[in-house]
Amino acid sequence: MTGLPVNVGLALRDPTLSASLIELLASAGMTVVDAAKNPWMWLVQDGEGFFLRMKLAKGSPVVLLRDHADEREPSTDERAIGILAAIALPDTTKLRSIWEWSGRVLSALKTLRKRGAPVSVRINPLGPAMIAIGISTGGPPALETVFMQLAGSELPPIVIVQHMPDGFVELLAQRLTQKTSYPVEVATDFMLLRRGHAYLAPATHHLAIGRRPEGFCSRLKDLPPIRGHRPSAEILFESLVQLGVLGLGVIMTGMGGDGAQGLLALRKAGWSTAGQDESTCAVYGMPKVAKDIGATEITLPLERIGAWIRVAAGRVVVKSPA
Repeated sequence: MTGLPVNVGLALRDPTLSASLIELLASAGMTVVDAAKNPWMWLVQDGEGFFLRMKLAKGSPVVLLRDHADEREPSTDERAIGILAAIALPDTTKLRSIWEWSGRVLSALKTLRKRGAPVSVRINPLGPAMIAIGISTGGPPALETVFMQLAGSELPPIVIVQHMPDGFVELLAQRLTQKTSYPVEVATDFMLLRRGHAYLAPATHHLAIGRRPEGFCSRLKDLPPIRGHRPSAEILFESLVQLGVLGLGVIMTGMGGDGAQGLLALRKAGWSTAGQDESTCAVYGMPKVAKDIGATEITLPLERIGAWIRVAAGRVVVKSPA
């Protein structure tokens, strides 16, 4: 190995895989450090002691570890955000399979290090429980672009606060469903949230997320506007922090700063967060405020947000440089 030592945070839920990979990395001179407490978003340390999060900036090489039954090469969406190769997870009932898998992982790490890239490990064995979006001015066409990219994906429930006058949210839900084939509904109180569906906050109430015995549900709050907004992305994001789940948070085009503080709280709770870039925003307000306060881990143009959601929501393990 050349360059700085590689310190890898591991938390594979399968103890056999963890033990095998830890032993292999240690034998190769890599230091295995304690993983973060959060089983969805992992922090890793490089040789200078800097903690890295998953940052899939353009040009950052990434190696994807798939479920053992999935032997596909990286998809177009995955390649678009920098994934160069995919390695299937092993059959844990066969020692030879585990050993061969460990060797492929080590080889991939060595390849990245030879390229001078700091190496980090992100482990996501279960995938996120929820995807939350805050958006305002310019939102309808932006959401249409994103949902066109999500069509055909059975993602976790997507919950959205879009600032719109009363009477227009229902029309937006219908249009998004018709144009993108992704089912979008206006949330009602205690509505059960289903995978493969998206839910818009009604114009007259704040949207929060709660639980029913069968799963997550929408809760409508008849509270005053938050800094002039009802619904407010702050209420949605803060309810998810209180719920204690992990997922993806996105803040997109819009005036003002609604959702920035809530997104920051989600990031601190372990969520993966993204913001739309200035060049593709109708109004670069909400994403700018979120970026300025450190609420977003990655900034993406509109045309790459859907790809990021699809990949980050997959039940995969990702190794990436900062």
